[in-house]
Amino acid sequence: MLQAAHEILSEADVVIHYNGTSFDIPHLKREFWLSNMPPPEPFMEIDLMRVIKGNFRFMSNKLQHISEQIGIGSKIAHEGHKLWTMCLLNDRSAWGRMREYNKQDVALTERLYESLIPWIDNHPHMGLVSREGGESCNKCGSRNIQYRGFAQTRSTLYRKFQCNKCRGWGRVASKSMSIKTMGIK
Repeated sequence: MLQAAHEILSEADVVIHYNGTSFDIPHLKREFWLSNMPPPEPFMEIDLMRVIKGNFRFMSNKLQHISEQIGIGSKIAHEGHKLWTMCLLNDRSAWGRMREYNKQDVALTERLYESLIPWIDNHPHMGLVSREGGESCNKCGSRNIQYRGFAQTRSTLYRKFQCNKCRGWGRVASKSMSIKTMGIK
């Protein structure tokens, strides 16, 4: 199981999880190290719990609470630590319940990710991944974007846009445009 987890992480460009940056990934890395395995290939992490905590204030940041609040479903109830113990004892029935519990967690995480895409600041540029070329939304890859003014850093002028598909905001470097040619003082 550890080798399979290592291979999956090494194949991944991006790992999307809920509280994985603080919990799952460090536990996996510890097990890799203790098993004398090398680190997996580098991958980017999108921790949806950090997106939630950084953008919103809910009474609880648990996946169960957030999922119910936004209406995407609920986690499957189980026996808690006892289920883990039963799985360690290779109880087939416990493994079946654990499998169903994990499948539901993955489904909830996927639905949550889809609803959070416009709020994820560190999202990889999906337009580059799809290789469609041209100016596209950095969050969902759609080319259906609407330009909405400009943003400026000390060295670059950007065109701001809002995606008409995911409603996220992005920017692209303005080609051959300077502050002077824009009429901005």
